Amino acid sequence: EEDEVARKHFLDSLNANVNGIIKDGFSVIDVGTGAGLRFDMEMLVIRGDLGIGIHAPYDTGKKGYYNMKSFKKSLAFHIAIGYPF
Repeated sequence: EEDEVARKHFLDSLNANVNGIIKDGFSVIDVGTGAGLRFDMEMLVIRGDLGIGIHAPYDTGKKGYYNMKSFKKSLAFHIAIGYPF
């Protein structure tokens, strides 16, 4: 059942772009990547994540898909307690 929910959610997201609901297409998508470490105890989860911005959906003054102003400014570190969802 979880696979079905994930698949339908993904298809619905793509459907909004194909049917013209999102008029600007994929230019409105913010893209990033990252990695993290998780310390999992029985009752508590603590995570540290480092994220790197790749594409901002607004004008940053740079052309091309990688349009971040600088690599240093595109970095973000997050600490979280609990599961991500």
